[in-house]
Amino acid sequence: MTTKTKQRTRVPVRTLPSHIPAVPPLDGEENINAAKEAASFLNIFSSAIHEGDWDAFGNLFAEKCFWRDHLTLTFDKRTIHTRDDVVAAWKTLSKTRRPLAFSSDKDKDMDMDAVWARLGPVFATLDVPFSFRTEAPASKCIGLAKLIPGPDNKGWQICVLTTAVVELDEKPFSTLPRTSPSLIEPSQRGNPHAQGLPRLDGNAVLDAVVVGGSCTGIANAIQLDAAGANVAVFDAEPQAGGNWSTKRYENVTLHHPAFMIQLPRFPVPEWYPKYLKGTDLTRYFSSAVEELGLPFFGGVAVTKNTWSEEEKVWTVEVRDVKTGEEMTLKAKNLLLANGFLVGNDNPRVPKLKGSELFTGPVQHTSEYRNPADYKGKRVLIVGVGNSAHDVAGNLASDPDVKSVTILQRSPTVLLDFATVAPILMTRYQGDIPVDTADFLQESLPVGMMRDMARGAIGMAIAGAEDRSLALEGLGYAVERDTCLMTKVFEERGSSFYVDQPGTFDLVFGGRIQIARGDAVGFVEEGVVVRDRETGNERVVEADGVVLATGYEVVDLPARWKRSGFVDEETAGKLVNVSAFGVDEEGEVPGLTTFSGHSNLYFAGMAISQCRTSSRYTTVQVLADIIGQFPERYNRSYLNNNFPSPCDWFKRVNLSPHYTLVLGLGLQAYTPETSRKMTAKSPPKVERTTIAGSIEIPRILNGLWQLAGGHDQDINVAAAADAMKPLYDMHPQIQLYGSLLTSFGRIQAGLDGFDMADHYGPAELVIGHHNHNDNYTLPPITAFTKWCPAETGDKSFKTAEAAVDLALTRMGQKQIALMQYHIWDYTDDTYLYNLSHLRTLQQRGKIAHMGLTNVDAAHLELLLHSGHEIATNQVSCSVIDRRLTRGRMAGVCERHGVGVLTYGTLLGGFLSEKWVGKPEPKDDGQGMNWSLRKYLRFIHAAGGWNAFQRALGAVADIAKKHGVSVAAVAVRWVLDIPVVKAVIIGGRLTSESGKYAEANLAAFGFSLDEEDRRKIEAAQEGLEDIPGDCGDEYRRPPFLTASGDLSHHHLPRKNELDEVEKAIARGKRVEFRSGGKWEPVAGYSRAVRFGSVLRVSGTTANPPPELQPGLAAVVGGVSARAQAVAALDIIEGSLKRLGGSMADVVRTRVMLRREEDVLEVSEAHGWAFKCHGIRPANTTITAGLIGDEVLVEIEVEAEVGSGKSVLVIGEDRRAL
Repeated sequence: MTTKTKQRTRVPVRTLPSHIPAVPPLDGEENINAAKEAASFLNIFSSAIHEGDWDAFGNLFAEKCFWRDHLTLTFDKRTIHTRDDVVAAWKTLSKTRRPLAFSSDKDKDMDMDAVWARLGPVFATLDVPFSFRTEAPASKCIGLAKLIPGPDNKGWQICVLTTAVVELDEKPFSTLPRTSPSLIEPSQRGNPHAQGLPRLDGNAVLDAVVVGGSCTGIANAIQLDAAGANVAVFDAEPQAGGNWSTKRYENVTLHHPAFMIQLPRFPVPEWYPKYLKGTDLTRYFSSAVEELGLPFFGGVAVTKNTWSEEEKVWTVEVRDVKTGEEMTLKAKNLLLANGFLVGNDNPRVPKLKGSELFTGPVQHTSEYRNPADYKGKRVLIVGVGNSAHDVAGNLASDPDVKSVTILQRSPTVLLDFATVAPILMTRYQGDIPVDTADFLQESLPVGMMRDMARGAIGMAIAGAEDRSLALEGLGYAVERDTCLMTKVFEERGSSFYVDQPGTFDLVFGGRIQIARGDAVGFVEEGVVVRDRETGNERVVEADGVVLATGYEVVDLPARWKRSGFVDEETAGKLVNVSAFGVDEEGEVPGLTTFSGHSNLYFAGMAISQCRTSSRYTTVQVLADIIGQFPERYNRSYLNNNFPSPCDWFKRVNLSPHYTLVLGLGLQAYTPETSRKMTAKSPPKVERTTIAGSIEIPRILNGLWQLAGGHDQDINVAAAADAMKPLYDMHPQIQLYGSLLTSFGRIQAGLDGFDMADHYGPAELVIGHHNHNDNYTLPPITAFTKWCPAETGDKSFKTAEAAVDLALTRMGQKQIALMQYHIWDYTDDTYLYNLSHLRTLQQRGKIAHMGLTNVDAAHLELLLHSGHEIATNQVSCSVIDRRLTRGRMAGVCERHGVGVLTYGTLLGGFLSEKWVGKPEPKDDGQGMNWSLRKYLRFIHAAGGWNAFQRALGAVADIAKKHGVSVAAVAVRWVLDIPVVKAVIIGGRLTSESGKYAEANLAAFGFSLDEEDRRKIEAAQEGLEDIPGDCGDEYRRPPFLTASGDLSHHHLPRKNELDEVEKAIARGKRVEFRSGGKWEPVAGYSRAVRFGSVLRVSGTTANPPPELQPGLAAVVGGVSARAQAVAALDIIEGSLKRLGGSMADVVRTRVMLRREEDVLEVSEAHGWAFKCHGIRPANTTITAGLIGDEVLVEIEVEAEVGSGKSVLVIGEDRRAL
């Protein structure tokens, strides 16, 4: 869903900055007195801060240094890079947070010694630990400065500074069980099992409610309770940590040692095993609740949370799961620890064809408990990660399970635990306090950790080459070149398995077999597997299947909005933490600190990080309680990770005295030029996510104008080259005013592109850029479309060739969003092609599927058929309101489909240029394809005068806000709740930068109620554009530049000529559609004799080649969608015999269920409204053949009867 909070951009881990300075061995380094050097440096450091000598302070930092802060001065989780930015941050923040009392004295919170640490032959640091304090709020903090020798080995400079909050002075952490007063009475504390609802005074307001009573939830409860906050923690499970016993497979075992996963202030007892199983974890978490006296309420579900901005409190509704009793309580803060990243309600379950043919058990690992259902069976496990191996080991250890096979899809990092444990768990051996280990574990920037871990893991893999060869000999595909940080943040740990339980022993012993390939379907004998190299399919015989296929990225804000878990306003603000990933600083957006809502926290997500995440969320809650929540440090995009203008020109061999203007001209660069250019920065771009995982700007660059007809000849190399320099200035481009070309707009945050297979060289331009990228550039997101003419080719080969061509042209391994266009709903080619694209999506060539110009009825049809549709691209503007005035917006809202809109500026008509101007001629001078197209839209919406009234209202509002007409037009569409993004054409001309600046203004203002009323008043003079979204491509009035587009449909002229000749000779013509029952029962789909045309009872059965498909029938369990599918088949049958829907004189509709009458009637009514008639109709309920069939329709037609219709009488009422 679209968020109202300005979102932090997620970036690939590979793009994060890193600097590991070269520090070769120093003369006499073994004699360095670390404590003395550290004390001297800390004194200089603290003195510079105390005296406000920021030049001296800056001299203490290396140029490419990092500062990683955990809620000290920034009161956020930040990683700031380069000396200038670090100094600027400390200078700014010291005014309000006043850091002081720097000390190297050790205590319970700062238990580190200064040390000279050589980490490699050419890298070493002097580590200087310290404690310090801040004010407003008064806090205790700790820090670590990693020093390297200064220039010419004189003095020391900081290469990495790490700081972290410990506690607030006013609310320090105390021992538990607490003795201070609490709103939760003593009798309701320390109960790890269900005890009913809390007994609270009606006026009580808790400081915090924690949702989730497992690891992270209990950790937050401990910290909050220890600091004296009034807190209650709720979990639908009846026992604390019960999910580990009831929601996971029985043998689940943590791969981290007990010391590493312990709760804050409650170490794992020594008598527990080193590696805890699920039942151990439940027992451990329950013991914590009991022994620490925590306010835990098991068996209580939190069902709804509503924020009051006026009262600054949450209204939290809870329900006793067992009794159904409900209550409402109030809280100042809401902490979510409810499995928002990986949860049993979002397993990734591949939809494999033929599932009804396979009779054995099929479970996702989220459902699997033990081998009971698989005894005596051959079991195939689809997947090769931790869960796959754990379940395989569990099954293989049961002698009653006949055989176990792991199906591996792609190469995987495979390591023995002993090989990698020293790398992953070196700090957690119990030799230093766990809180110190946590601080050190998170002390380095992610970019540096990426590079250091890559080297360490690479050495471990190389050292285990014999083991890798042995594993390959057993059938595994072993990945040897990997990035651990990428696996963690972008792939959620997939394709990386460390064998702590010893499952490899069962593989080497032959108890577990390894197979390779993609699971694509079921047959009675097992699973159909496709070889990824050859494409050949084979059957892996199996009697049972376990899907170890991970968990989906979901759009949490949209899900919670639909379910009511949070109110709509809150949902519109939240960061979608399910997308995970990192921002430009290497921090996870939305996690632990600002979630998009000031009083809601995503309170942690990893069991080994529960201590730090709970400390940080607690400190923020406490600051809110005492009324001293400091302003977080602004996330500026002035980040010296990227070159200054002069540095950039040196890199591209240009004089620093010149700069690009509008991407083409050169102009002298002077201080005056700089002042002019920096006077006004474009607004920050609003961002959103589609499919819960792809982050995009809410204005996309549309490249349809490269298709031709826009007075342009595009040189691919020149267009691609033009984008490079301005890419490299990211993100300082925001400073340079008109320094924006079409592709340069990316640097203002507009990094999304939309194109199609028929947009001329658009895909090639992106591909040229991707292939010839000689710079470290920010990534772009490119969507494309496949819009095949319906010529009768329904083959997988053709679909795969189209996708492969797009990948080749774009220079990518995967298409982020493939959008499909349907020309003719009555031609089932689209069902075949979407099925083929889904297969290619399963193979990894496509990330997500979208549609373009599909109406609400057929969008709904595809969704109910089982297709996962992320977006639908449709026309929408202040003139074209079909999105909101028809069913489209409601369908998209219900199903979580994002809308990408185009035509928002009517091809340029919505601009100052046309205010008060006379209507142009269709073929007049300057009328390009877009203008001709949208002039037809204007005619359909009531004509030029009605358009001028609407344009005038928009122009008045633009003048009021000091922005362009285009900005107002874009803002109006962006404010439609289901709209994810607006697509605006980019022509790649010297003028496009000017247009970009005007468009970006849409992010810098808001429409008020007066503005909206003015637009609505002007729109009253408009007429509704006929039909639904996309109808302009399929039926009159054709509103495209070239008019009638029927040439894209399957040509059947010769066949129709034969039909008419036969009718003229008095022959009867029968149309046979290939349905499986037609030859069995001896009937035709349709029969015509003379002008009379009858169509048999028709249901929504898919084409035989697609059975079994996503659903048993097209439209799935929706009667409305089945009716749409049946009517499409009927219309196609009429067309084959020379008729049309306009010729229908009678319909008979048979329904299985009476409750479907309204929806089916609406579908029936819409279908015939599109053809301007109302036939006679009978609708009855009947016992239809096949439980899955909900609707059957038959029709009678008189060919030619729809050409002239007289209507008498009137409609009495409308539903």
